[in-house]
Amino acid sequence: MTTKPAMERLGPDELRDATRFVLRAEFTHQEIAQFAQEYFWQHRSWITWAINALLLLNLAALFLVARQQGYSFGRALTLWGWAMLATFLLLLPVHEAIHALVYWWQGCRDIQWSYSLRGFAVYVTANQFVVNAREFFWVAVMPFLVVSCVLLTLAALVPAWRFFLLSMLLAHTAASSGDWALINYFWLRRGEQVYTFDDVPAGKSYFYARVAATGR
Repeated sequence: MTTKPAMERLGPDELRDATRFVLRAEFTHQEIAQFAQEYFWQHRSWITWAINALLLLNLAALFLVARQQGYSFGRALTLWGWAMLATFLLLLPVHEAIHALVYWWQGCRDIQWSYSLRGFAVYVTANQFVVNAREFFWVAVMPFLVVSCVLLTLAALVPAWRFFLLSMLLAHTAASSGDWALINYFWLRRGEQVYTFDDVPAGKSYFYARVAATGR
């Protein structure tokens, strides 16, 4: 797999230069779920509204498919449960692997898998690797795009598995809300030049903006 062409990349020490950058946000990796919830539910934009609309559309499609295929409530609930299990056991590792592949393509070689027991979350970290808003967008959005396209294609081609696959799609979209929350964070600060990086030994993530871009 080829990597993205080399470019001049900022380092964490440069971001810590108070004459050039200002710290906008930081959180421990155990607090990632709390940060994501804040920027998905409290600080909303068209991005979070669109994801909620997709979830409602997906849910409506499930009801329609269940009715068309004559599933009883018990049958639908059983399939739903198996789909949830398959999503967390099979799709989430694939989801995080895609995050890692995008980081790798961008040039990061210190990629680590982490988890938060408090937030019941698994996530990939790119240690000391600074990315800008555009680069982070592709890291965050690519798993959603790839997994959603695969599940929708399979659901269209295999009617007998349509309810199960659409249930997995709903679960995966909901599980991707943390990614969309972080995309939303960058969107809400789109007037600034925001950068982020992970410090794995410290167990933290940081978001910095250029001083000039913040009006300071």
